[in-house]
Amino acid sequence: MLSQRIFGAGALAAMLLVPMVAPASPRPSGPVTVAANKQGIACNEIVANQITDKVRDFDKHPPSATDRAALTARYDALDDVLGEFQREDLVVRGVVCRTDNGRGPIEAKIAAGAAWAMALQADLLAEIWATQCPAAAHDLPASVIADAWVSLAEAMPGAPASDYPTPAPGPNGAPPTPQPTPQAIAEVIPKIQSRAAALNLDLPDFPDASDYWARGIRQKADADVATCPAPAPAPTPTK
Repeated sequence: MLSQRIFGAGALAAMLLVPMVAPASPRPSGPVTVAANKQGIACNEIVANQITDKVRDFDKHPPSATDRAALTARYDALDDVLGEFQREDLVVRGVVCRTDNGRGPIEAKIAAGAAWAMALQADLLAEIWATQCPAAAHDLPASVIADAWVSLAEAMPGAPASDYPTPAPGPNGAPPTPQPTPQAIAEVIPKIQSRAAALNLDLPDFPDASDYWARGIRQKADADVATCPAPAPAPTPTK
C-alpha cells in the first residue's frame, strides 16, 4: 500500500502559492478513474499508463519560467494528476486487484508516475520562488524531491509498504534472491537523482528512505519559508 502522505507532497508549497493566484474552482469529486476501471474490472496498467502520459506531456511542454501565472497553473494541474494517481491506487487495491501478485507492478507504475509529477512540481517551485525568496526556492523543491524519493522506495520489491509478494527463501533457508528494480521506477530514478544533486540533497538508499527522513527536510523548509516575505499577487491576465 502506498503512503497517502506521498500524494499530499508539497501541501505546504500549495498553500504558499494561494496568494499568487485566484482561488481554483473546486475539483470534481467524481471518481472518473474508478468508473473507467470498473467498466472493465481488469487488473492492468492501462489507467496508470494513461495518467503517466499526462506527466510525460507536461515534461515535454513546460510553461515559461517568467510567466508566474502559468507556472502556478501548471503546479495545480500536476496536483490534479497526483489526485488521479491516488484514486487509481485506491481502485487497484480495493476493487480490481485483490492479490499482491497482481498489484505490485501496477503500484510501481503509480509510484513512479507520482514521483515524476512531484519532480516537475519541484522545478516549478524553484522558478516561482527564485526571486521572491531564495530559501524557499531551494528548500521547498528539496522537500518535494524527498517525498518523491520515498514514493519510489515504498513501491520497490521487498519494501515494507510494497505490494509485491514477499519472495520465498532460497534453498536451505538462504536469503531470497533480490527482485530487480521495476522498469517504471528505474526510468524515474535518474529524474529524482539529478534534481537532488542540483539541490545538494543527499538521497539515502531506498531501505533508509523513510517518512522520518523526509519529515526532517520538510521541517527545515517550514522554518525557512516562515522567514520569507509574503508573495506578491499574481498579475491579472490580459485579454
